[in-house]
Amino acid sequence: MQTKTTKLTLSGLFLALCLVLPLLTGQIPQIGSALSPMHIPVLLCGFVCGWPYGMAIGFIAPLLRGVIFGMPPIFPVGIAMAFELAAYGALAGLFYKILPKKIPDAGIKKEVPPYNILLPEPEAQVNQRQAGKRNNRYSHIVTRIYNQ
Repeated sequence: MQTKTTKLTLSGLFLALCLVLPLLTGQIPQIGSALSPMHIPVLLCGFVCGWPYGMAIGFIAPLLRGVIFGMPPIFPVGIAMAFELAAYGALAGLFYKILPKKIPDAGIKKEVPPYNILLPEPEAQVNQRQAGKRNNRYSHIVTRIYNQ
């Protein structure tokens, strides 16, 4: 369980990533015009810290970036992006909390052999073997193979 201090610290880290990541992709014009990496830290913040923090970081990040760096412009792109990222962070956190964490079996069966041929017999079978006709510790393997 995370404390409020931990969640606040991680939210600050994700906000810093929201400000820095577009600087890295903005240096390449083909990628910078097509990709907005501000979504990635907001998604992670919603997953890790919860929906209120994801929503807050999603709303603050584009507005703060617009004030500091001038991109995206505050009106109309920055405001629209603020609501978009706020919904994105909130929904990511809510879906992560609500949906099950287990991956279903999906009907895939693993092929597991019924015995391991590299291990000797268990001790109980060794005692039975000593009382019976088998004379080798690994003779149960040969018996199983020929009886199949």
